[in-house]
Amino acid sequence: ELGHLTPPSPRPKARFMNLAPTLKWARMAAWQLAHPHSTARSQITAQRFTDKLGWLSEFAADIPRWHACQEVVDAALTFINQQGLTRGAADQLATLLHPLTPDATSRSVADQLIEFVRRSAEPLAEGQRLPLSTEILESAFGLFKQLERQHSRGGFTSLLAAFGALLKPNTPRPNAKQPTPNSKPPPPNHSQTPTPPENLVSSGQMWSVPIKEWEEELSLLDSPTSAERDL
Repeated sequence: ELGHLTPPSPRPKARFMNLAPTLKWARMAAWQLAHPHSTARSQITAQRFTDKLGWLSEFAADIPRWHACQEVVDAALTFINQQGLTRGAADQLATLLHPLTPDATSRSVADQLIEFVRRSAEPLAEGQRLPLSTEILESAFGLFKQLERQHSRGGFTSLLAAFGALLKPNTPRPNAKQPTPNSKPPPPNHSQTPTPPENLVSSGQMWSVPIKEWEEELSLLDSPTSAERDL
C-alpha cells in the first residue's frame, strides 16, 4: 500500500542530478505526513505511515529551504544553457534569480552564482557570446546515440549529416518547400500525347499509351493486305 510513496531510485552516475527528484519526493512525503486524511493515505494506517516516513518530520524546516536552493540552481542552469555567457549575463541572471530567494540560504546561493557569471564574463568583448556549459553538447550526443542505435549497421560516421537536425524543432513538414504567395502551379498540357521510347526494355521505364492507339495498331495487324486479298 506504500508503493506510490516510494522515493525515486538514485542514479549511479551524475549523482548531482539525484538531488532535484529526491527533494521533490521529500516535499510530497512531508505534505502527506502533515495531512493524514489525504486520498493517498486512505488505505494506510496512521501507525504504519509514521513508522515508514515519520523520520521526515525531523527535516520539516530544512526541506523547503533545500528546495528553494534547488530552484535557484535549476533556473541558473537553464539561463546559461539558453543564453550563454555575455557581458550583461550577470545582471540578467540577477533579475531572474532574486524572485526565487525566499530565505537567506537561497539568496546566498544566488549571489554566488551571479558573482561567478560576472567574473567569467569579464574577459569577453562587447557583443561576444560563449558557452559556459557542455550540457547542450552532452544532450545532443545522447540523442545522436539514440539515433545510431536504430541504424547501428550503418556506423557512426554515416549519420553525421543528421546531427544538425537534432538541434532544430521538428515540424510535420520541416523540409517541404513553401510556395510563395503569388506562385501558381503550371496548368496541365493535354495537347500532346506522349510517345513511348524506342526501346522500352532497355530504358527500364514503364510507359502508358492510350488503349485506343493499341487497338488501332492491332486491327491493322489482323486485317489482310491487298496482296493477300488477291490470292
